[in-house]
Parts: sequence; C-alpha cells; structure tokens
Amino acid sequence: MKILKLILLSAASFAIVACGGGGSQIDRDSLFPSNSYLAYANDKNANELIDLIVGYNTDSILPRTQKKVANTKRLTVLNLVYEKLQDLHKPLDKSKRLTDYSELCDEGSLYKDVIDANTAEFRYSNCQQGDFVYNGTIREEKSAIKLSVKYLTNFTIRDIYGNSSLEVKRGSSIVAQKLNDEEHKVVLNIVTRQNGKSSGFRDSEFIFNETEQTMYQKSGRIYINNLKEYVKYDSSYDMRYTPFVYADGTIVDGEARYIFRDALLDLTINNGEAYYEFK
Repeated sequence: MKILKLILLSAASFAIVACGGGGSQIDRDSLFPSNSYLAYANDKNANELIDLIVGYNTDSILPRTQKKVANTKRLTVLNLVYEKLQDLHKPLDKSKRLTDYSELCDEGSLYKDVIDANTAEFRYSNCQQGDFVYNGTIREEKSAIKLSVKYLTNFTIRDIYGNSSLEVKRGSSIVAQKLNDEEHKVVLNIVTRQNGKSSGFRDSEFIFNETEQTMYQKSGRIYINNLKEYVKYDSSYDMRYTPFVYADGTIVDGEARYIFRDALLDLTINNGEAYYEFK
C-alpha cells in the first residue's frame, strides 16, 4: 500500500515530533483529554481498536470470531509510520534556504524551507501525487541516529476518489531512533480524525526491524471513541515473537494483547484476516 510517496521526499515526510524522546509533556497533554477512561470490553470497542491498528474499513460491528480486510488502501497511522521508516537513510537536503518542489505535485504546490543544518519545514498546498492529496506543514529534524517530525498545522491526506481521508492533529509527533543496524525505536504521540471519529496513540513505543520489515509494540495507550476511552498495550506480553508483519505496506500477520477495563483482548492477524478474543 504505497500511499505516502510524496511525503517521503528527502526523508522529509510524515509527521514526527521535533522535541526530545517522544514529544514534550505539554504537547501530549494538549492532544489528549484528561477525563478519558479505560475502555470496557465489548465488540464495538474491539472493532474500533482493530480498525485503528490494522485499517479494516467497515462501519458495521462484525462477529467476534473473524474480521476480514475490506479496503487495504485505507490510511492508518501504522501504515504511514511504516512508509516513513522506509526512508530513514536518505540525507536531509539542505542546499538552499527555500526550495520549490512543486514539480513533484501533479497539481498544487510543495515548498521546503531549511531552518538550520538538521531541520527543515515542508509546506503542502493541495499537493497531489498519484491518488493522494496533501495539505499542511510539518517540521523534520534529522541526525545520523534520530529522525523526528512534528505537525505544525492540522495535516490532511485524502484520496482523489473520496474513499479515504485522514487528518492529523496539530502538535502530533513521531520520533524514530536507531538502536542498531536493524532496529529503530519509534514513539508515537499522535491524534487523527477519520470517518468523523478521533483516535490516537499516546506514549506508544514500537520497535521496527528494517531487515525483516516487522514492527512490534512495547507500551502505550491507544485512544478510541473520539478519545473518550483508551486501551493499554499489555507490556507483559512479549510481542517480539509475534510482531506485525508488513506486505506491500499493509499489516498481514502478527499477534498482540491489549488491556481493557474488564478483560484482556488477544488480537491475531493471519494472512490478512484478523481475529480477536476476550479473556
């Protein structure tokens, strides 16, 4: 699912925070409400969680036993993160203060403004490449071992057919830090709005294996139901042995466990189909 090729310009595209490990405390507090509560275990909330993680595009509550991919081109946070991580090794182009990259857009415009040796801002205005149109401004900081990007405005991505759109809230961030030759730690503090609903990842830590093209979660909260409720990743479950496996940018395999208020949820993705069970 190659949906972010435009934003992958000079490793400068998707949105990730420019401060510290995973964004400042002020940024995180402004993104997420203080009165959210741990979600109850029911099929509706399970489906909200699975839609957010895997991107299965369905509006109905499906049976507990099985859920299939309905639209593999749906925009999701984890799919966007995956696309961004493919571009980690490209150097930041800092040859000019202001550069017009609008020729990369089929329509609209894209400008890069170099702030300093390691920082640049990218401004998208109705910039269409292929099936997707981008609007908004991001700031990227990059070093030999770390990449951080922050959304300076609300940032929208939509397909030209009207099937899918994603709005990332201003102040959202992602930080990717190199651990070794194969692995990168990725921390998400990001809120998105899709199909009229807001959701997000707070202090969510993942490990991305560049060689194997896998990613597994270690900790963090996942917000659902317009940020009113959240689910916690179960850190006692070692997902290293059952990571999310990507094929063409889409998660097709993996197992994970999440904590609800009154139960645990085991999520299994097998060959593009997702199954969940409350325990």
